[in-house]
This record gives sequence, C-alpha cells and structure tokens, in this order.
Amino acid sequence: MAPVHHRMPLVLRAQEVRPWLEDEQTARRLLHETPPELERRETDGQLRLW
Repeated sequence: MAPVHHRMPLVLRAQEVRPWLEDEQTARRLLHETPPELERRETDGQLRLW
C-alpha cells in the first residue's frame, strides 16, 4: 500500500460498516482483523468494490 498512500485504509465488508460506526467494541476488534481480499470487477466501464 505504501506506493499509493502512507496510511493503510481500513477495508470493511458491507455488513461491517454499521457495527464499525455504532459499536466501539466491534470497531476495536475490526481494527485487528485481516481485511477481506479485494476484487476488481468492471461494470459498464467503471470499477466497483461490491
């Protein structure tokens, strides 16, 4: 990630977004989990994560 940005982004699954925002204990746990693999898909010429 370093060639793109000096900080590592947090990668969440769609179902983890609300707990990340609303539950401090879950947010702390998510910080230490291995992020999901990202997939690159083309949709009408645009890239999407999901």
